[in-house]
Amino acid sequence: MKYRQIINSPNALLEISKGNIDGYSLVTFIGKNTDVDTSLETISSIAPAYPASAETYYVSSDDDSDAVDVEITGLDADWETQTVTQTLNGQTKTEVGSSVTWRRIFSVKNVGATDLAGDVYIYIDDTVTDGVPDNAVKIRTKTASNKSFDSIYTVPSGYTAFILNWHFSSICGTSAVLTGELQVREFGKVFQIYDMGNCDESSEYEHKCTYCKVDAKSDIRIQCKSSAENLEVKASFSIILVDNNYLVI
Repeated sequence: MKYRQIINSPNALLEISKGNIDGYSLVTFIGKNTDVDTSLETISSIAPAYPASAETYYVSSDDDSDAVDVEITGLDADWETQTVTQTLNGQTKTEVGSSVTWRRIFSVKNVGATDLAGDVYIYIDDTVTDGVPDNAVKIRTKTASNKSFDSIYTVPSGYTAFILNWHFSSICGTSAVLTGELQVREFGKVFQIYDMGNCDESSEYEHKCTYCKVDAKSDIRIQCKSSAENLEVKASFSIILVDNNYLVI
């Protein structure tokens, strides 16, 4: 199906989710930060970094019994989507893939048949103690969830993203006001606020975007701050990802 068929379909999002519209996919990114304070923080398991060049990454668990397969997804040296399945070797630092480099990594999940016993870390080369890197942490999979929770994404080369909606919330025992920002950094530029909102500690903020357009190699993230310390915050956003060959009207 082409663009005209999409905009004329009353069930366009459902058809995209079902994979029935060529070149289009619907993707949701869910993030969690268990310690948001009074300065803006990215809603992710670990504060992400954005290396200037493609890097080799490594993986390890803080539990030496972990030997399951984990699936790591990001962008390769050419900014194209790349997925590698890597077997954990407990606390031993293990290269992700063979001679594989990454511009970005934005998700990791357990694809084995056994729950993770420890937390899994993905990082650029670093000193590692009992499976935990000292400094260069990029993404982390928590034991209880078997996957990472990170409200971050970078649009692959040759694609355009259209943001449909975004959301953030927190539940805590203190009175606090939570401020959230949907931010986008176009390639070669700085992060800009695309939308922002506020909610209290027992409510949530959700906003439907009017198909906010984000070009290839641009970074998307949600950041939040609180009027109180140590809030656990959850956030998400959904996009339609479109192969640029299918953008013709």
